[in-house]
Amino acid sequence: FSWVNAPQEKEFSLVSYDLYKYLRSNTKGFAELAAFSSFDPLFGIRRSGRSDSAESYPGEFVSGNYFAMFGLNASAGRLLTTGDDRPGVSSVAVMSYRLWQQRYASDPSIIGAVFNLNDKPFTIVGITPRGFFGDTLRDNPPDFYLPLHLEQLVESDGMLDPPDTHWLRLIGRIRPGVKPSTVEAGMRVELKQWLRSYWTQMTANDRA
Repeated sequence: FSWVNAPQEKEFSLVSYDLYKYLRSNTKGFAELAAFSSFDPLFGIRRSGRSDSAESYPGEFVSGNYFAMFGLNASAGRLLTTGDDRPGVSSVAVMSYRLWQQRYASDPSIIGAVFNLNDKPFTIVGITPRGFFGDTLRDNPPDFYLPLHLEQLVESDGMLDPPDTHWLRLIGRIRPGVKPSTVEAGMRVELKQWLRSYWTQMTANDRA
């Protein structure tokens, strides 16, 4: 990873968690600005207390305001909130409606049940709305949604903290009456300001 990740000239396609927080705090045109992982991890899943072998299901790390950005409500239980996406809180996850229906026959006891994801215990707090397949069109949509802060617990590489590790995509809902071009111009300025704050940590090539 490096400070520059642009596939096209003057384009920043992925952001670090540090940059996401900066943009979320300083871009005034968004009602919500959410982030999600740019990769689709496969989790080894097994319900706690069962002797079944673990099964592989796709997942996604998302910011605590991810579902609020879409304006969604859970099919059962609740969805993730900003309170779930901070250090020191309990490990929770949301299951897809598709998996809940097809694999667990819409069993209500799934809500509040503990599942081992990559051998780490997570409590299932809710089920996504029926028909919600994630933020992008893909053949294998996520079946489990985890808060961004839990990436360090589940994955061995620990991408959350390094400011030059760009692994997140952004999706936002612009406030009524705000022009997208205004938001874009503001984010370009903020990106430059954020990069300048790490200027001394960059190589000459990064600065160029």
